[in-house]
Amino acid sequence: MRVVRHERNDQPVVWSPHADIVEKENEFLLKLDVPGLDTSDLKICAKDGYLEVSGERKNETQEEGEENGVQYLRQETVRGSFSRRWKLPDNLDPSTISASSSKGVVEIVIPKPKPREKEVEHRVAIENKEK
Repeated sequence: MRVVRHERNDQPVVWSPHADIVEKENEFLLKLDVPGLDTSDLKICAKDGYLEVSGERKNETQEEGEENGVQYLRQETVRGSFSRRWKLPDNLDPSTISASSSKGVVEIVIPKPKPREKEVEHRVAIENKEK
């Protein structure tokens, strides 16, 4: 029986994990569905005001499957690399972002930055040097 892969024109289908973003009182919670991926297959990076999550669901070739005693009759799980990117709040310290993973869902906690204190006007004195 022939293996049917989830591809178009012999090219892997581009995929992007689904995400939910929840706003709480003091934080944003980003939930990313990545079933079948180990945390070692993911990279979470905050840079230049953006949060980027990238990773790869590796392909298992028919030959590798046969070596493991598996023969795919149909393979619909989308595989390959992905990258998602979101704008972070202004004035956010990237070191405050944390992430955890459970049951194929990565949860990224993005604390809300504290509001800036109201700037007080500071009047600069002008020194008179004509004396």
